[in-house]
Amino acid sequence: MLGNFIDEEVDENPEDSEHQVSYDTEDLFKKMEIENQELEKKYRELYENYLRTLADFDNFKKRTKKESINSYKSGQADVLKDILDFSDDLQRGREFLATCKNEGEFLTGIELIENKLKNFLVSHNTLCFGEPGDGFDPKLHEAIASESVEDPELEGKILQVVRKGYVKEDEVLRPAQVIVAHFTENLPGSNQKNVENCN
Repeated sequence: MLGNFIDEEVDENPEDSEHQVSYDTEDLFKKMEIENQELEKKYRELYENYLRTLADFDNFKKRTKKESINSYKSGQADVLKDILDFSDDLQRGREFLATCKNEGEFLTGIELIENKLKNFLVSHNTLCFGEPGDGFDPKLHEAIASESVEDPELEGKILQVVRKGYVKEDEVLRPAQVIVAHFTENLPGSNQKNVENCN
């Protein structure tokens, strides 16, 4: 009797164990499948968000570029409109010159145009520079020639400004073209000034 009971116990345990393993495996697969579906859903959402962000950024770049171009064109148009005033002034000056009998009046008109131009440049944060006696600065000046001088204190000074320079805030728009003094001791029998071309 005891032997039969043991045999029955042995026969029943493997069968129950197989059912338990089968149930656990099936349950595990279901959980994995659910988790996989959730991961796929999250991936699709992230990918769609990525595509939307990419499209938004591309649109932002295009919009910014277009606004920058429009702003640049608008700025150019505003400057050109102001320059047209000087063209009108010069046209009137030429017409006045044809009938002008007083040279002083014509020169006064030229000075008015020049002052108007200076004020226009100042309004655009643009200043003119380059004066005789200034020290030569390679960042601001372009030496087109040098002239020998006998005074050592004039060494490196600007003797003549051929063309004015212009600076807008910290940016040099155009360097001033200048002739720079170069000290040379007087040589016996030579009183001539030596002009050297720097080009």
